[in-house]
Amino acid sequence: MKINVVFKKVDADYLEKNFDRVINMLYPARREAVLKFKNKKAAYVSMTAGLLLQEVVKDVLGLSAEEIVIGKNEHGKPFLQGNEEFKYNISHSGNMVMLAYSKQEVGADIEELRNKDIKVAERCFAKSEYDYVLGDGQDDNDAVTERFFRVWTMKEAYLKYSGKGISVPLDSFLLDIENMCVEGELHKFYTERLDDYTMAICAMDISDISVRFS
Repeated sequence: MKINVVFKKVDADYLEKNFDRVINMLYPARREAVLKFKNKKAAYVSMTAGLLLQEVVKDVLGLSAEEIVIGKNEHGKPFLQGNEEFKYNISHSGNMVMLAYSKQEVGADIEELRNKDIKVAERCFAKSEYDYVLGDGQDDNDAVTERFFRVWTMKEAYLKYSGKGISVPLDSFLLDIENMCVEGELHKFYTERLDDYTMAICAMDISDISVRFS
């Protein structure tokens, strides 16, 4: 079952210059949320996420912005009301927003590659995951950082797939990195590095994934 993954860069300069026009283009719930932000960067990320979702929903379902109504499950995972077969998940990091959508349940996460205190991995990951991040001790910091964020995005994607989010500790489940799954479960992961970012998708079927930039 196909999974579509779309990326959109946050253009802060454009959004700042055209804020009033763009804010009125957003679907009602997103417009209301953006106006509550006191931090400009957070507002621009939210606006970009809203614009990307609207673009996809228009293309796939033919719905206008005003017709978009977002609900949330008991864990806070959003869904598009009235369109149960349209499953989606949004993630963002740095100046990049990622949207994955499919007819199957999907979890997505993207992270900007940046220096990370390795103690976070020791504290939040299982021992085998921590050992994978460290490697044989001969790798440079960039390689360790990339492995750290590969594990991190896989874990976040799984939590978002399950809909449980931050209610589940990262060390409460174990990644089988060799087989790209969570130990004892059937769903799979897809990961990819995109310049200074790494991303992960979690779903039952990852055999058909399409990646593009908006």
